[in-house]
Amino acid sequence: MPSAERPPTLAQACQRYVDVGLSGRPSQMNTRSLLMTHVAGDIAATRLDKLSVQQLNRFFDAKLTELQPKSVKGLRGTIRAAINYELTHGTWQGANPISKTKPIPVPKKLREWVRPHEVAALIDAIDPEDRALFVVAVTMGLRKGELLGLKKCDVNMPERSLVVRRSWDRDQTKGKHDDKLPIPAEAAPWIGLAIDSSTSDLVFPGPDGKMRSRHFKAAAMLRRALGRAGVVDGYDHVCRKRGCGHVERATDAEQRLCPTHAMKLWPKPIPKQIRFHDLRASCVSGLVASGVSIFAGAKILRHTDPKITAEVYARTDPNNLRAEIDALKFGILPPAGSGDDDDGGPGGGGAACSKYVANSLLQDGSEWDGWTGTGDAPVEKSTACDCLLPDGQPPNHIRDQEVVGSNPVTPTTDAAHLRGVSFFSADRVASCACSG
Repeated sequence: MPSAERPPTLAQACQRYVDVGLSGRPSQMNTRSLLMTHVAGDIAATRLDKLSVQQLNRFFDAKLTELQPKSVKGLRGTIRAAINYELTHGTWQGANPISKTKPIPVPKKLREWVRPHEVAALIDAIDPEDRALFVVAVTMGLRKGELLGLKKCDVNMPERSLVVRRSWDRDQTKGKHDDKLPIPAEAAPWIGLAIDSSTSDLVFPGPDGKMRSRHFKAAAMLRRALGRAGVVDGYDHVCRKRGCGHVERATDAEQRLCPTHAMKLWPKPIPKQIRFHDLRASCVSGLVASGVSIFAGAKILRHTDPKITAEVYARTDPNNLRAEIDALKFGILPPAGSGDDDDGGPGGGGAACSKYVANSLLQDGSEWDGWTGTGDAPVEKSTACDCLLPDGQPPNHIRDQEVVGSNPVTPTTDAAHLRGVSFFSADRVASCACSG
């Protein structure tokens, strides 16, 4: 142990934090590996009283060229904790220089999750002996360690409830508190099957009846099942002829032929990037989509702060917002040649015209529903006019022209008056300037 007169080096502080501060903690092994790997060289040999903010900033900047920002942020937090441990235990008195280093921003990326309509196909794609584990994971949002540490005595099938009080072989969870949860109706028969099939006191033991190891490949099992269930980003169509190497990426698995050898290409699924932990997000996102409050979702995931549930776990399918966004209407017409105006409506051809024949303006505020018009104002197309009327306004070269015939239309630019309207009445002909 470093003497009281001589402050410890950063390496010594990290070693003491791992050996003493994290003794018996589940994170001890991973933290030791992290610090031994990255805290090395000159910075490791620097005494804490000589450790400068500038030196630390250079260290973290260099790590950003090797690691993802999230990993560097985690390393920064671990070093901060190691130095704080020295401060709180009196082995060194001073200010923690980490507090003054530049924060490491982590981009917030969209994470995938299993949509409610994809869950049944996913469960069918899981190997039969592991289906119950995945059913409980996605319907109750339990963490992997909580699932694999769950014991039969924690489950009350007549009451249809269970107590989450363990994680792996530890008698406490990540949150350090016990929680009683109701078992969903869909999960109850699967939990009963798992209990009846288990030969030990665990609900989800390994094939030998013992607890599965922390290296249990749940993520690999999930990725294989996602591919089989069609929960994918697309397919790589691969030529299997030796030495060819031809690959085509597509959104479907339809049969394709190799352009070189005319052999059938093998469609290889590209599963969505979904982790086992993302099944927690799938659980609460499905609940919220069904109308359950975010506060109830936080209780089910056992979060003390609903903000964590809302910002990290509850995810929204963009398709659920389609009706809301489609309610936004400005009367904007489709672009020329877009396929929405195949009948020759405004913007369809862009050809010059000699006349622009139109129906009366729709004063009732009803929307234009196509070239045939709406309500009491059937619309007819003139023989050659294809003028665009963006945002419900007639083109300037028409609006400003003198109207020929009886009952002339007074030019107007009132948006409410013109909304959704494309042209004037058939008995009112306006000379079009684009005719030349």
